Amino acid sequence: MKEVKCQWCGSKGAKKEMSCEAKPTGKLNKNGSQKYIRKYFHDDCFEAYKQDKKFKENEAAEFDELYNYLLDLHRLERLDSRMIERIQDLRNGTVKYQNQKVKRYKEGVPFRKILDAYKFSEQQLRNVHNYKTLESSWQEFTYFLSIVISNMNEMKETNRRSKQQDVIRTNIINKQIQVQSEIDIKIKPKNIRKDELDISSFL
Repeated sequence: MKEVKCQWCGSKGAKKEMSCEAKPTGKLNKNGSQKYIRKYFHDDCFEAYKQDKKFKENEAAEFDELYNYLLDLHRLERLDSRMIERIQDLRNGTVKYQNQKVKRYKEGVPFRKILDAYKFSEQQLRNVHNYKTLESSWQEFTYFLSIVISNMNEMKETNRRSKQQDVIRTNIINKQIQVQSEIDIKIKPKNIRKDELDISSFL
């Protein structure tokens, strides 16, 4: 029985019992058929691999959105390696200490939340653009990033209060709907039989 290596855990398994992911290479075999690169996984490993793949795709999309936002904010054609490193450090919760990456936080900040924090701070950052002179794009980037980081807790608290208010409003609306329904039930007109509408006996 032929065995193949699992691309997730590294251990081998029977080929016919493994899940397979096949991707076309864009090249052809001698017989004219499409060439494929095949990766094999244990069933459990394949599920873990797909979840990891989806997570990385989402990360890449969120990073692209943040990257393009920063280009527009700083009026740059590209971010240099130092800028990207600072963003990645914030994402991973690390800082550089004696040329080594040290984990500073239990968790980093997702790219989506970093972008939200920039947008939350946008008016403040625009004011800096207008009233403060910064000598270089790097100085501006680090100054802006420090403002954004300092605003993250405020943004978190603002969002918490906003969600709390939404819950309160929803509860009030649901209560009003319930009360109105009870009132409608109480004043529902009595069904009158046809013979009760006959007034001939009174004439």
